Amino acid sequence: MSKSQLVEPIDTPTMPQVVALPAHSFSPVSSTGANAAESGSTGLQPLSNGAVNIPITPLAPPQFNPEILDEGLAGLQRQHLKLRAESIKQSSSLERVRDRLEMMCEATDRNRLAINCNAQEQQELLEDLKALGSKVKAIAIVGVSLLVAGLLLQLMMFFHMQHLLL
Repeated sequence: MSKSQLVEPIDTPTMPQVVALPAHSFSPVSSTGANAAESGSTGLQPLSNGAVNIPITPLAPPQFNPEILDEGLAGLQRQHLKLRAESIKQSSSLERVRDRLEMMCEATDRNRLAINCNAQEQQELLEDLKALGSKVKAIAIVGVSLLVAGLLLQLMMFFHMQHLLL
């Protein structure tokens, strides 16, 4: 079945139909006019005392053009392919960002652990340094006291020798 056989023409009448409207159609009238002052009305006045004839024609069915539909469908398919390509690019970009974020989180965790370990190690080193400092002070005191004792002994020997020689 071809596309032109899908739509069958519908017979439409050539004469328009006439519909009579009731006589109570109204139109706005200015409140400053003479009619408004006479009737005491400030709103709407009747248009006429008779019926109004308005022709009503039936709507013709829309014409089916398969070429326009095919062009629209091809355009939608092109747009769909473009959107799909953009979606794939964005998905891969988001995947790379997520991978980088995971790597940064892992590096941050490693650094945090290293900082905690370093802080503990630094605390231990500080305690060792304080202990070593107290040991060095003790050795320095012993060394200075030995130096002073040796100097005193030399002075005593010098005076004793000088006393003997004189």
